[in-house]
Amino acid sequence: MDEFKPVSFFSEWLTADRLLMLYFIFNSAVQAMPDPDSNSSVVYVFVFKFIHLIAGNINMTRKAFPKK
Repeated sequence: MDEFKPVSFFSEWLTADRLLMLYFIFNSAVQAMPDPDSNSSVVYVFVFKFIHLIAGNINMTRKAFPKK
């Protein structure tokens, strides 16, 4: 009986086209987040900035929060 090897499974499943698909899905989900406004909690503002930074949407984060 073959033994289950998680590293082998993920290395076979995560091909380049699937990684690209996951990247596009993640970026679409990040882009769908509503911009925080003055009534937004501090936690949401942090999550918004952090996730946009990870997604590489630095310009969108700068537009949402211009320097005063």
